[in-house]
Amino acid sequence: MSKLTRLVLAALLVELVVAAIFVPSMRWEVISENLSGAAGARRLDTVRLAITLAAPLVLAAAWMAMERRLRASDTTLSPPHRGYAEAGLLTAAFFLMAYQGWFANHLGESTVAHAGQEHMLRAGTIFAGLVMAIHGNFAAKTPAPTGPRAPDPAVWTKVKSRSGWVLSLAGLMIAVCAIVLPPPALLFPFALVAVSAITYAAVQNRALRAAPLP
Repeated sequence: MSKLTRLVLAALLVELVVAAIFVPSMRWEVISENLSGAAGARRLDTVRLAITLAAPLVLAAAWMAMERRLRASDTTLSPPHRGYAEAGLLTAAFFLMAYQGWFANHLGESTVAHAGQEHMLRAGTIFAGLVMAIHGNFAAKTPAPTGPRAPDPAVWTKVKSRSGWVLSLAGLMIAVCAIVLPPPALLFPFALVAVSAITYAAVQNRALRAAPLP
């Protein structure tokens, strides 16, 4: 990962952490009233607080996973693969910053229309689905990695083509569900499709590791 990418990610992570700490602390008196008050206000602020606090954790986990993958000593990703992976992580990081900013900005407010928050939740789910679809599409087209435990290029193409189709279709299903389903029902198809797709991709990656070059 380039120094510039790490610098940008570090700045975004600091911003997310600062927002997660200081915004709730400055509005905690009002937030606590909402959390212990009427069901509507409690539900709204619970979602806002959860997203505000989870955003830096999600970015940190994704960054660590990316660094571990790029620094692997047994395989080296091709330059196109590394480039799209870094670009994807940066895109997700900027989205997290904007997403956290919207929910943190409305912390403690009980008068914000429920429809506005519903639209943001739908937008986040659509974004997650599209990211999954784009990832599957690009991963299927990247050249095979190199290194002592790199898979045969033919095996790489076959496995990544299959897992790419699964991730792309799963991501599109998540996006469609975010558009047509009511908010309470969004979690179930999202969780089912996402877990199924990620599990399938993990199984396919095991097949790659089991077929190194001679």
